[in-house]
Amino acid sequence: MKLTIIKRILFVAVNVGIALAVLLLLSFSIKFQGDIYCNGNAINIITKNENKFLELDDVKNIISKFDKERFNGKKLKDIDILNLEQMISQLDVVQKVQIYLSNKGMLNIEVETRTPILRVINSNGVSFYIDEKGRKMPFSNKFTSKVIVANGFIDEEEFNGEVSDSSILIDLIALVRTIKKDRFFKNKVQQIYVNEIGEIELITLLGSHVVVLGTIDRLENKLDGLRSFYLKCTDFVDLEKYKSVDLKYKNQIICKKF
Repeated sequence: MKLTIIKRILFVAVNVGIALAVLLLLSFSIKFQGDIYCNGNAINIITKNENKFLELDDVKNIISKFDKERFNGKKLKDIDILNLEQMISQLDVVQKVQIYLSNKGMLNIEVETRTPILRVINSNGVSFYIDEKGRKMPFSNKFTSKVIVANGFIDEEEFNGEVSDSSILIDLIALVRTIKKDRFFKNKVQQIYVNEIGEIELITLLGSHVVVLGTIDRLENKLDGLRSFYLKCTDFVDLEKYKSVDLKYKNQIICKKF
């Protein structure tokens, strides 16, 4: 019985000792890193799909406002990294910022930009993007992203950074996400149009016709039917003779000629 108690005490003591040693080493490492002098900075902008919304000069300008000397000769502990991350994060096109100092004294600034999946042109002609997380991001004069364009009767207010739950944008986001996951349609849908009665229409590369989707109800079934129609019927049907392919009705595809 006593031997068991002694073993338990030794086990606890060893683990406490290990934990204290780790804490000491960690605190020493943090203190050592904090005393490293900064001798420059390296900026890495991480993007997807070659989007060029953010340039090196944009980040450099913020760094200059934060510290005109670009941190040269300063210790890491004297640089307010959290504040700098917050300043860079305030740029509308930034998704995430990470800043750290290398052992050689180089301040590494990694900036990940937001990735648009849809460009919207509302009823007032105002353009903005929707990113992959479903949030609005402003249209940029620097770079135009190659994404699906949605226009028509979209009564959205000017850019405010958020998407309303009652908005047609919720349906458009769900539609675009579904299209992007579909091997057949992801490179074939060019434009989404919302008509005067709120129906969703698609413009594709597969002909001059309009695909009338209606709503996104039964979306996957509608796209499955449309895919089968294209794969099975295009060999003997000239799609250029049709002005619309209507998917609104369950288990039906109605084609109208010009």
